[in-house]
Amino acid sequence: RTYMALRNARTGDDPHAVLAAAEQGEDHAKSEYEHALDDELPSSVRSVVQRQYGEIQTAHDRVRELRDATE
Repeated sequence: RTYMALRNARTGDDPHAVLAAAEQGEDHAKSEYEHALDDELPSSVRSVVQRQYGEIQTAHDRVRELRDATE
């Protein structure tokens, strides 16, 4: 779904649309990690998922900043 949105946005040569589509993908990833963290996970797995979730949040925020800069 995200790939199709990015592809469609890219064909319009609109940086804002591309970044908005990328942010939607980041939103989805954040949601999936939040669901995973709601589950019972072994501590070793939980620490990896928490670290990755933090990295996803950082990437999401950066994509949002870039998107907002193109408005």
